[in-house]
Amino acid sequence: MSFAKERYDICEKCDRFIKLTKMCKECGCFMPAKVKFPQQHCPINKWGISTLPIEQKIHSFERI
Repeated sequence: MSFAKERYDICEKCDRFIKLTKMCKECGCFMPAKVKFPQQHCPINKWGISTLPIEQKIHSFERI
C-alpha cells in the first residue's frame, strides 16, 4: 500500500473529512491531491511528512 493510500484511508475515517467534496474541514485541501505530496502533513496530526525513499514516493502517485 502506498503512503498516499494510507493517508487517504485515515482521512476518510476522520470527522473533519467532507465525503461529498473529498475536502478537509481543517485545512480546506482537496485530499486526493494533498495526500500524494510527501512534504505535506495533517493539520491535526493524524499523519505526517513522509520519510520514504524517493523511488517509493514516485510509485505512490497511482490513483486513489
